[in-house]
Amino acid sequence: MKKILIAVLLAFVFVYCFESIVDTLFGLQIIVADTTLSGLGELGALALVAILLVLIGLFVAVSVAGVVLFVMAMVFGAIMLAGIATFWPVILVLMLVVLLAKDRRKHS
Repeated sequence: MKKILIAVLLAFVFVYCFESIVDTLFGLQIIVADTTLSGLGELGALALVAILLVLIGLFVAVSVAGVVLFVMAMVFGAIMLAGIATFWPVILVLMLVVLLAKDRRKHS
């Protein structure tokens, strides 16, 4: 939740800082119901759009990170299972040797 609040605050600061630049360079005007927004209304509309884009970016980043971690866990599990499936006879023989050697040391 803290990261989302920081992202929203950064989006608002970016929009506030660059609003005059965008207005000067591109002549951007937002018209709602035959009324041109200006000043705080335009800033609010641009801030909402920027906040929405930041939240979408955050969602995509978290989703991609989750998928990557899931795939890495599945690959690790597959490698572990393949290793156990390949070397189970060796592991079984080693366990038998350890069990037999342990019994002999106790009796000596």
